[in-house]
Amino acid sequence: MSSPSTIAAKNEILVLGSDLLDVQLDLSQPRNLPANKIALPGLGGSQSAQLLRHAYLCFEHITGHGTPPAYDVYLNLPPAAQAMLKQPAHGDMDTQLESQHFAGTLGFYGLESSSTPGLEHNGSGMNIILDITDLLKGLRNRSDWSEQALHVSLLPREPMTANAAASIGRISLQVVAT
Repeated sequence: MSSPSTIAAKNEILVLGSDLLDVQLDLSQPRNLPANKIALPGLGGSQSAQLLRHAYLCFEHITGHGTPPAYDVYLNLPPAAQAMLKQPAHGDMDTQLESQHFAGTLGFYGLESSSTPGLEHNGSGMNIILDITDLLKGLRNRSDWSEQALHVSLLPREPMTANAAASIGRISLQVVAT
């Protein structure tokens, strides 16, 4: 099996709060990929659909303290759904819409200890990887798929408390091709 190739990354500290956070990963930047992965930039076209074996959304260097809430992760939410979720008293998302965009949940058990340097680790935080292979294949078959960007939306399941904080140091999209 091949090693994952990074297709896009956001190398910026993202502070999590009580509101929906939308992050754009740029898929249009040129990448130096081996010849057998030449169709992957932009993840577009039928040839690249056959090449995509696995896709992972990686959340790296997550640091913080206290007990932050879990965050649900969605990919390419339509603007109307994003607008609804940004409202303070938003309702639940349509079940079909959720199933078409839900990537997984970020839980932060052990966050404080992984953020604190000690004998066991350097305090650089925790990493969480979501397998988004099937979701990404489904999104790429939709008429609204964009080869330019992948939108990652993070929605807290409950408000962030005053005694908790969390930030993500990097979000990346990694793929393995056949």
